[in-house]
Amino acid sequence: MRASATSVVIAMIATMVVLASPALGQSGATPEISPETEGVRYVRENTWVTIAGTAGSATSIASAALVGVDDSGATFEQAITALNDDPGDPNRSYVLVDGDSFDGRARLGTCFTSGCNGTSPPRYVRLRITLQGGETVTSAAPGLVVDGERPRILRYDITSPTRIVVVFSEPVMLPDEGLLSRGDSVIDWEITGPDVTVQGVATQANDCPAGVTYDPQVTDGCTRVLTTSTIPEDA
Repeated sequence: MRASATSVVIAMIATMVVLASPALGQSGATPEISPETEGVRYVRENTWVTIAGTAGSATSIASAALVGVDDSGATFEQAITALNDDPGDPNRSYVLVDGDSFDGRARLGTCFTSGCNGTSPPRYVRLRITLQGGETVTSAAPGLVVDGERPRILRYDITSPTRIVVVFSEPVMLPDEGLLSRGDSVIDWEITGPDVTVQGVATQANDCPAGVTYDPQVTDGCTRVLTTSTIPEDA
């Protein structure tokens, strides 16, 4: 993304999503969901999740849904309609039993931004599968964390002719790319009006705004310190 003399915006910065552990059903089925993109911490509308886990003695699925759970515990369901077969359509959600495992993928819809059926915007998403025969199994509570609000820049401060401190509304972190944990990079920043070259990116400890906490083992905090080429005095 781009930055100007009045705004600085980061490109490709995101947070990570924690893998939900499955709950064991009578059949031994243990469904799981995880974000399809590695290195993401939260999910939101349009995020694809991977469906996996052990199917146990199950051989067929009667119904399945992504379940949104709000802060009060109220729930809504987003049905997965392609069952027991891969439709071969990259834009369609599905789930099936493949040997002794579940397989599939699903995309979170608009309800995961606004809530549905009278619920508030959800805090978590779980996977519910009803097997042929009536047994229902669900991925473990609380589930994947839903974060409908993307990080935004609260402010930036030009602290010297070659230094800009940028403060985000929440902790941010670049997602991993396959096996590569890339971290922040100068190529993710561009400053224009006037043009200024970003030469380095660093983080600061204990840097989030009041009331915002973060785990330094999981994210890189709320602040980025940019080392730049000389910033014109009238910028």
